[in-house]
Amino acid sequence: MLNFRFCGEAGRTIASNMQTMAGVIDFLRGHF
Repeated sequence: MLNFRFCGEAGRTIASNMQTMAGVIDFLRGHF
């Protein structure tokens, strides 16, 4: 298992990035 602190930081960053990507995709889908 990886370090829990590392997993927490990486998970938060990945979740944030995925949320942003989902918003961008929805935005593009709505405009094109």
